[in-house]
Amino acid sequence: MDLTLNEVCDYCNIAEDGKKILEKNYNPKDIVSEFELNKDQFKYMNFISFLAKFGFDLNGPQNRYLYHYLFKNDLINILKSKKFYIGKQEDMNDTREKYYAMDRFRTFLLKEKADAKLIDKTFQDLFFKTPYWTYIWSFTPDGNSMAMQNYGDVAIRIKATDIYTDLQNRNNEFRRGQENIIPLTPPLLLPIKVCYSNNIHNEYLNYLADMFSSYFHKGNQKGMQDVVDYLKFYSMVFKNPVLKEEKEIRFIINRPLFMNKPPFDTKFHDKYKLIGSITPEILTSITVNHKTDSWYQGKQINTISDTMRDLKYVLEDEGFFKTRVGETQLLY
Repeated sequence: MDLTLNEVCDYCNIAEDGKKILEKNYNPKDIVSEFELNKDQFKYMNFISFLAKFGFDLNGPQNRYLYHYLFKNDLINILKSKKFYIGKQEDMNDTREKYYAMDRFRTFLLKEKADAKLIDKTFQDLFFKTPYWTYIWSFTPDGNSMAMQNYGDVAIRIKATDIYTDLQNRNNEFRRGQENIIPLTPPLLLPIKVCYSNNIHNEYLNYLADMFSSYFHKGNQKGMQDVVDYLKFYSMVFKNPVLKEEKEIRFIINRPLFMNKPPFDTKFHDKYKLIGSITPEILTSITVNHKTDSWYQGKQINTISDTMRDLKYVLEDEGFFKTRVGETQLLY
């Protein structure tokens, strides 16, 4: 009996929104054919299933707007320049985040193996050879997030498809740098949902570790490289489960190296950055939260109302006439 796309999605635990991504971007018959070649490899080491499982559907009915949290003074600078500086993955708030999946993977890879040191050295030699730099712009669908207000006293609401289109246009010239590169370079621009599930992390990373070990003992260099490439994909998606309340959505931009143009747009505070646009058309509203409240010697010296007033002045001066400013629904 011929398999259906529904059966493929059931085997890979792909949700309905992921199925829609597949139907929109791929021929279902091609997906089923590839799945039948090796079901587990399709589930864990195939970009089609990766995108369906972890991709963010920009056209979903609840996905039109996203929020980014930052501090008022940083936002004022952005409003004046119309530019947002997007940082590299290793420059995120948690500097170890890039290695979260790698560390978990190594736990599985090195468990009770007599040749663990040699396997580990082989793995690390491959893992740290990367022909691209990864940049991450973080968002959340929640404009009143208790978890995310740790990252700033204001949340800007942006049109998701407009940001995506702008990033596409800014990075199109780098597409030719992705061809015929080993190790594998992931797609230039990926909108994804961060995965916080401990069970999924263990399932996927344990499979990759078993495959790497098998390829290592067979002397299969290409197989080991394939595993490392997909581990890097999951390193962009898997995040510590204790942070699950953030509900993070990421726009991941991968800039290939070895081109006649540097893999960054600018340097800011001695760190490499890409540039995204924040224009009056993209920025629809700003929500101010209680992180902005401040006191000195027992007296409150700044309130949500003060910050809202300051932002309204800047918005008017910089031409953001339709951008609304409001107060968080959170009580504290």
